Amino acid sequence: MEEVLALYPLKDRYETVLITEKTGYNVNFWQDKVYYMPQVNRRELKSLLWYVGVIFKTWKILRHEKPDAVLSAGAMIAFPTMFLAKLMGIKTIFVECMFNVDSATLTGKLCYRFVDLFIVQWEEMLKIYPKAVFGGRIF
Repeated sequence: MEEVLALYPLKDRYETVLITEKTGYNVNFWQDKVYYMPQVNRRELKSLLWYVGVIFKTWKILRHEKPDAVLSAGAMIAFPTMFLAKLMGIKTIFVECMFNVDSATLTGKLCYRFVDLFIVQWEEMLKIYPKAVFGGRIF
């Protein structure tokens, strides 16, 4: 049987906060305290302005919440959040996308260089990210 690291039960053991993009999905099943960022396509011209806004908003959230660690499996908001957390001395954990079996994501390539723990969900990805940890499927 394949090993699965379940993230959902962590919310019962630790105080958690979710920072996510504003979409039509209901995320309240995971978390009571949620911060929303606007959803923007990085190919759009306004994405540069969006990044500036995200950096300031994320810095404010991290300063207010004072987390021990930041875990991300995301794309657009993942890089600025992970980078700011690292600059602020907060432990960083990045989980590479489970849909990539043999190629790296752009966010994964950027975050791999500086995060404290980089987790892949496929053993084949250890060839691309040799310092990563294989975590199996992560929910």
